[in-house]
Amino acid sequence: MLKNNEVEKASLRLFAACWVSYMVISLSKSAYSASIASIVQEGIFDKPQAGLINAAYWAIYATAQLVGVKAINRISPIKFIAMALGGTALVNLGMAMSDSFGMMLFFWSLCGLLQFATWPAIVRILVECLDDAHKQRAMVFISFAQCAGFLVNYLSAALVLNFARWNMIFVVSMVALVATLAFWLYTTAKNVPILAKNDLSDKKLKQKEADTNIKQGKLILTSGIFFILIPAFIRGALDNGLKAWIPTMITESYGVSASFSNILTVVLLVINLSGVFICSFLYPKRIKNIFVALAICFASVVPMTVALLFIGEMPLVLVVLLLTAMTTMTYAGYQMVFVIIPAKVSATGKAGGLASVLNACSSFGVLAASYGFGYLAEYTGWTGTVTTWIIMASVAMICCLAGSSKWQKFTNK
Repeated sequence: MLKNNEVEKASLRLFAACWVSYMVISLSKSAYSASIASIVQEGIFDKPQAGLINAAYWAIYATAQLVGVKAINRISPIKFIAMALGGTALVNLGMAMSDSFGMMLFFWSLCGLLQFATWPAIVRILVECLDDAHKQRAMVFISFAQCAGFLVNYLSAALVLNFARWNMIFVVSMVALVATLAFWLYTTAKNVPILAKNDLSDKKLKQKEADTNIKQGKLILTSGIFFILIPAFIRGALDNGLKAWIPTMITESYGVSASFSNILTVVLLVINLSGVFICSFLYPKRIKNIFVALAICFASVVPMTVALLFIGEMPLVLVVLLLTAMTTMTYAGYQMVFVIIPAKVSATGKAGGLASVLNACSSFGVLAASYGFGYLAEYTGWTGTVTTWIIMASVAMICCLAGSSKWQKFTNK
């Protein structure tokens, strides 16, 4: 065994590499969204085509996670992150040089394939490689990386578009990815061997070998996680739907400028980070069952969504406060579904595969919301759209409560 001080330093350095890498990958994932307005304005393609390109990314990203579960559990997560960083850098170069719908559709679909294992790989590294003293805090702070990546991307894109075309957004993303890849390769080469040496006891190896014999499907069924698949889908749909369509609702209902939606997006991304602390407040200090804590998150969203039925009649500031509270609670749900639940099954050796399945469900939710909510708004109005959100949040809450007893029995074993 190595000295604790040496192991702890290696663990902290590896976490720093994970945080920066996931932040930059999140930045690159939102690069296309930040460039859509300029691309459409230049007439490269129209709005339906713009939506199709984004939908193609999420469809391939989600499908690959379901198909690649076994690969995620078996292949080194270090390699997956390196592949995502290097491959996405090349994709961004391709996007920057693209001048047609077909080229962008190809490159951005490829991006979805290259990034499919990013989050599961991060989860595996946190639960399998870090020092025990750092794992719990790492699970809390890794969630900030995604919001930080989105925030940096939108702010840098706003700056870039003041003096350059949309292509430069992808160039900036590419440079960040290449620099992060170099940082990742250097950091993992120096620190992973230290952590590996510290964890090579025969007892741990035998235990891990025995645990990994559990089948992924059996784990999902016996643990009650099966009940969380629908809430994971709904959480992704609601989170995306609220952030994507509420600004349009506000613009149409109150006549504010379109730029207000951009300001609102940045504000939401910053405030939503507090969802991580809401999660820590609920679980495990006050609620011992993570399924029940997740049900509380969805339950809190229901009355706030009901209030949105009266949008246009209540003060604008109240609508913004409601929206902020709702998206913050859905972000607290993100922490529970994609961080805590996979970490709880880490002893089975299936944390990465489970994170992949849950993330795939959420991604399909994002895909459905991208078109589904727009369709509802067009043909049923905002009342029909908001009513759908109310029903979805209620169904998610019921599913979480339905699986809570099965999860409790699983975690007590």
